[in-house]
Amino acid sequence: MLNELEEDAIKEIFNLSLGHAIPTLSEMVDAEIEFFPPGIEMTPANHLANTIEKLMGSAVCLVHMGFDLVFTEKANITGTAILLLRSGVVEPLLDALYGEHVPETMQNHVCQETFTDVGDLLLYTCVSTLSRLLDSGLEGRKPVFFRGNPMDWNIGPALCLAPEDVPHGEEIPKETLFINLRIDLAIPAKKVAGSVLIWLNTCDKTDIKMAIQRFIADRID
Repeated sequence: MLNELEEDAIKEIFNLSLGHAIPTLSEMVDAEIEFFPPGIEMTPANHLANTIEKLMGSAVCLVHMGFDLVFTEKANITGTAILLLRSGVVEPLLDALYGEHVPETMQNHVCQETFTDVGDLLLYTCVSTLSRLLDSGLEGRKPVFFRGNPMDWNIGPALCLAPEDVPHGEEIPKETLFINLRIDLAIPAKKVAGSVLIWLNTCDKTDIKMAIQRFIADRID
């Protein structure tokens, strides 16, 4: 779908977007954040849960935020931004975010509340920069927290469309491809590693190639 120049451009956009968001997380955990070069692949809708399980295993902790990049009233690109961690590494990060050790009996409640707030700040910063670089409007949805086995959740449609966007009784066609952008990150002082992902729906009416090509043209000018 995208040629090599366009792939490089969308990876640069994602890298810049996360670069604006990382200082927010670094300040929240009071530690340096390392992040690595972005990758890109095309992923069928019914492979999204497998992608997460391949990255993190069967026990994951994630916050996702659905969004629309709005170009006109009738044309937009739907997508999802995700902060993804292995469940086993959540405790030291949770303690850092909460400011003190969280007792095991409180972890589930505090984890959901804390990571939802973190995802709201981190992911919205990332997505708003993405929107600005693609010269679009932005409509974001409330972030959602999930912890468990990604295979237990119908994760493709759940992440990429709001319920009101799916016609009653219908599902997202399984052959629909998503642009899957990923940057791995680490917090060495907390012994935490994870990923931030952006999934963009390629079946929407606005061709994302056009938005990327505008970005490339602006860079050349």
